[in-house]
Amino acid sequence: MNTTRRDESKKKFYAEVKDILEKKHRESSWYMMELMGVEGKEEADRKKAFRIMMNKLTEPYPASRPTMRRWFGINGMATPNRAQAYMISFCLGFSVQRLNHFLQEGIGQPAAQYNDYREVIFLYCLDHHYSYEQALKMIDGYEKSFQTQTQLIHTHSTNQLMQEFAYHKNSSKEAFMKWMRENSQFFKGYSLTTLDYLNTYKYMIIDVIREDAKRSLDNLIRETDFATWIRMKCSAESEKEYQLIEKYIAGARRKKKDVNNDVLEMLHELNHMVNSKKAYNSTIIELFSNEVKQSPLPELTSKHLSDMLNTPLQKEREIRTNIALNVLSDMESKEACPEWIGRFIADYTKDSYYAETVLEAKVWVEKFSKEHHRRCQLIQREDFLPMILYVAQKQYQSSIEQKESRYEQGEALDVFRDMVNSTFAACGMRKWNPMYELDALLAACYQEDEMFYFGELCDAVNKAQEQVLTAGHAM
Repeated sequence: MNTTRRDESKKKFYAEVKDILEKKHRESSWYMMELMGVEGKEEADRKKAFRIMMNKLTEPYPASRPTMRRWFGINGMATPNRAQAYMISFCLGFSVQRLNHFLQEGIGQPAAQYNDYREVIFLYCLDHHYSYEQALKMIDGYEKSFQTQTQLIHTHSTNQLMQEFAYHKNSSKEAFMKWMRENSQFFKGYSLTTLDYLNTYKYMIIDVIREDAKRSLDNLIRETDFATWIRMKCSAESEKEYQLIEKYIAGARRKKKDVNNDVLEMLHELNHMVNSKKAYNSTIIELFSNEVKQSPLPELTSKHLSDMLNTPLQKEREIRTNIALNVLSDMESKEACPEWIGRFIADYTKDSYYAETVLEAKVWVEKFSKEHHRRCQLIQREDFLPMILYVAQKQYQSSIEQKESRYEQGEALDVFRDMVNSTFAACGMRKWNPMYELDALLAACYQEDEMFYFGELCDAVNKAQEQVLTAGHAM
């Protein structure tokens, strides 16, 4: 594509992104209003929907009144979190099917997690029309009976648990809780299938990056006298290309050869990227970093990616923390700290601090629980979408190069959409829907003449927001 056509295509891309940002897209407040049977979107309609909900809710409320008002777009915007969605579902008498619709379509979260003991008890209670307080008592009983020596099994057990839940959900409360206690090792708190997909996309991206780096490395080497150096060196056949390139770079620097230092540094970086056995998270982060403030696009930080990839460890910590808090709540402050809780605390402190009393243990565990909760979230659809976009675009590009065919906008978008839907179906997430702003922005990356990558989308969003600010200052 020539420069003029490229500039024209980019201009259209930027214009579409700006148009999307200026339009009203489906949001959680609309769902909340529809939930209350209110069709309009005006301020009066929002207030009416809020009043209807307040008449249906019972104390304790899921959140403060100002927060709940924002759920309806009154004085700001907010979306109920997962725990609040469950509380709302109990107040409104939802079925499990309606709960899942609320989780996926209403707040953009994965469907109910059959691998999480708290959510499984919630599902049982919704089916039996128990109150939220009754559900909490059942959770309390489960945690009190949890055998601390239980080793969680990190296998693909969710489908099995779903089938067994369907069989046991009509049992008496006592029989149901007995089944849960007997299978406590399977309630690991996360979906291994979802984690597998995340890891799969991570390694697919790294493979593509390495392939691109290999092509760049080969092209750069051809611009140097590396081939001549190899012939003169007569290196041992056992030496690998990686080692030879590093020796060449070291020799060129030492002898101050007529090779630009920037070229040598680039050779070193590409060589390391191509041949490193480690799959560095930083490689992924560079692709999906988003420095735009208040952006509708997700931001993938090194810490967040690390937390997601370490979900098994994070969830096991969360479960042990919940059990510890429950056990300690029934004990006197001056009593000796239970041995297993003391070991748990020692394992997660740098100096192996050992709490001697229940009070000391409570202080530590409560603080740890608050800090750790932020790191122990379910993997979300927005975590996947930039990764899927990258893989889909690279696969499509490779496909048309092999077939020596031309880029087709609809065909390319289909590859992305199908990849999204197949992944999200397996992970219990809302399917592709451009009625939502993020989905629409990602679809805009597929223009009539070419595709744009996530980094370019971030630039387009940033530019559109700058234009809005500039226009605001000019008024």
